[in-house]
Amino acid sequence: MILLKVLASAVSLFFGRKLYWALAGIGGYLTGVYFVTHSFRHASSHIVLTGGIVCGIMAIVASFVIRHWIIMLVAFIAGGYFFTNFFPVFGGHLTSASFWPAFAVGGFIFAAFFMAFFELALVLATALLGAYILFEILPFKAPINIGVAGFLFLLGIKFQFEHMKKGQTQQFKKIDLEKTIQEIIKKKKLKK
Repeated sequence: MILLKVLASAVSLFFGRKLYWALAGIGGYLTGVYFVTHSFRHASSHIVLTGGIVCGIMAIVASFVIRHWIIMLVAFIAGGYFFTNFFPVFGGHLTSASFWPAFAVGGFIFAAFFMAFFELALVLATALLGAYILFEILPFKAPINIGVAGFLFLLGIKFQFEHMKKGQTQQFKKIDLEKTIQEIIKKKKLKK
């Protein structure tokens, strides 16, 4: 289980923008696990795992069919998940009555950010998801875990932005500017 979490974290940290379907699957899995553990307090580990896998597979299938909508949904769920889980880390306390409103606030913040800055938000969310997965399994005390997760978050952002720049540079190299201009001039002469 720990090896699977480390692998999911690495995929999310370094390749999340390109592997958006993996992000949807990871988000769906975490949502399923979270939902089952919070809805059924005495659920066995097999039921929790099954709920996570089913939700993960559904999210992957949906990400291929309705890409942007499923990513917005995953952003909402991830925002709520992160908000409710990091709230106690910073000294807050959530009661059962305030849990779902706090979840909705975090979800709406993430979803709005995704709508405004899709590519940037995708990089940030995948790096944050990868860092958070490792944060949960690190064996150190909370301040060291936060420091390691923060470092990995920044490393994931840097890696993804560098690969995004390389991809954009390669796209521009494929465009032969002189040939494109000649074709435009040729088309205009044919119209006359």
